[in-house]
Amino acid sequence: MNENTEIQQKYNLHTHTYRCKHADGEAVEYAAEAASAGVEMLGFSEHPPLIPNDIWTPFRIDEEDLDGYFSAIADAAAEFPQLQVLTGFEMDLYPRFKSYYEDTFLYRDEIDYLIGGVHWIQYQGEWMWIKKAETAGHLKQYVNEILGLMESGLMSFITHPDSFALGYLKWDANTEACSRDILSAAEEYRVPLEINGYGIRRPEIETPDGPRKGYPLLKFWELAAEYDVSVVCNSDAHSPKDVIGGLNGCHEIIERFNLKHHPIQQELTASFSKDTVLNR
Repeated sequence: MNENTEIQQKYNLHTHTYRCKHADGEAVEYAAEAASAGVEMLGFSEHPPLIPNDIWTPFRIDEEDLDGYFSAIADAAAEFPQLQVLTGFEMDLYPRFKSYYEDTFLYRDEIDYLIGGVHWIQYQGEWMWIKKAETAGHLKQYVNEILGLMESGLMSFITHPDSFALGYLKWDANTEACSRDILSAAEEYRVPLEINGYGIRRPEIETPDGPRKGYPLLKFWELAAEYDVSVVCNSDAHSPKDVIGGLNGCHEIIERFNLKHHPIQQELTASFSKDTVLNR
């Protein structure tokens, strides 16, 4: 565990295992760390399968590993009954693959929630990793992808909405407009936004404005205080030792800008059922 102080919340809903190919550890190892840290609700959120299979393959679970993913989470829940263990996915959403999503995993009653997140944008007919998004046009497409996630009605929250700052390094009129568009949409659609603990744990990057975290982007969250939006905090754990990593730093941002902490734990507990996410 990399935080010694008591955490200010009792959930983490953003957790990856070895099946996504860029994390380590099995579900039961994360559950053990979460239980010892006093966590009450632990959600797993691998990046789901996607077609075509040449897009971001080294960072997604393979379709043939889905049953093992669901089984591992069920095993973790059985071993740690004091935890409410949930099954989810962190996903980009591309409308032309909707039938694939539905046929492959969205219909599964094992799924309790979905996280919306933009990692790739489609720009002028090409796929672009968000870290390469460096122009005003790229930012506009990033906003469009975020809007699609919100409009779908499927997402419990939007993860790292400020990750555009990984590629577009300076703060200017374009990044402010991008931020305000996202915040305005979150207010309209009543979708919570996530302050991401993985970004807090990562080293600072160099920008024209000086060194800063790639995300969370403090300028974004300062603007968030002007909108009627709520936020959630998650560790985005890629190793069992980080299951609560960065959470206290996330809460420091909430306190600094007087943001509203969304009651996501209570919300998911109240809505927990075996209905599929498509029918909720």
